[in-house]
Amino acid sequence: MSWIIQFLQRNERTSAVIISLLLIVLNAGGLYFIIDLMSYDEMVGYLEDGGMKISNPRNFVFGLLITVLLNILFVFGSLCSCLAKSK
Repeated sequence: MSWIIQFLQRNERTSAVIISLLLIVLNAGGLYFIIDLMSYDEMVGYLEDGGMKISNPRNFVFGLLITVLLNILFVFGSLCSCLAKSK
């Protein structure tokens, strides 16, 4: 495990760029699932006593969408500031 830390310390700028791009790609993939979830009108869950629990996922999805978009913005801003620094 220590070799990973040594590698990251030696190649700090390269590893920061790679990790930032990986985070942006993972968040963009999450956006696909969030947008797909926005098309659901209601979600139905079946309870143990035979009843049904119906919920509207829209409020949750909008909060999740804003969180992921802000996360992408933060990582992109961090990446740009890292790339703007001169060696």
